[in-house]
Amino acid sequence: MTEQKPNERCPCCDREIKWFRDYPLMQVLAVSIIKPKEVPALIVSGHRQHNDLKEKEVPAEVKAYFTLDPDTQQYAHADGFVYERFVFPTDSRCRKTEISWYRSPNLSSEIRRNVESNPSLKAYLSSLEGMVGKTLSTREFMQQFGSEGEEGQESRQIAEGLYVLFSEDEVKEGVRSVRFELGANPMEMGRLHSEKLYSIVLDNLASVKYVGKLLR
Repeated sequence: MTEQKPNERCPCCDREIKWFRDYPLMQVLAVSIIKPKEVPALIVSGHRQHNDLKEKEVPAEVKAYFTLDPDTQQYAHADGFVYERFVFPTDSRCRKTEISWYRSPNLSSEIRRNVESNPSLKAYLSSLEGMVGKTLSTREFMQQFGSEGEEGQESRQIAEGLYVLFSEDEVKEGVRSVRFELGANPMEMGRLHSEKLYSIVLDNLASVKYVGKLLR
């Protein structure tokens, strides 16, 4: 395994450069965008409330699936829910077990629909493709995605409960990547923390490879 090189430092203030916002300029090399058909068929939000189910409430197809594949953890049913089955031992020798059933909304169809036809998201992704081969200011890069509002500097709301987020991938041979993710159901972190915590429901919405440029 190759050792990760230390991040570049600003020649003026010696501050470590950790991600694209620390550069004044970006040279965009390539853009990749997820296709609707590539959206996973099973997506649940990490910040969700499980619905506890009685066994008689579980569809027969779901029970049959877990019977045939007892090692599986989740099953996406056609009714729009993801079902989970947990088996707990009820004695110290595991001779008896108890089964609990849960279900959560499957966000796959909603996310696929947004990737395919959401006007704001399509505008974002189109603007990315138009940046390839250009060197632009980081401020200009961010302005392509609308004004920064109450949700914070690193998120843009594109639908009810869905937000575009920006993160930084590892540096490879001097080339960096801004990764676009979809976050859902933001949670306030309390008075001691100003940021929000999002459940990442799609981590490969898009990626922009770039080389950061400094003003010297």
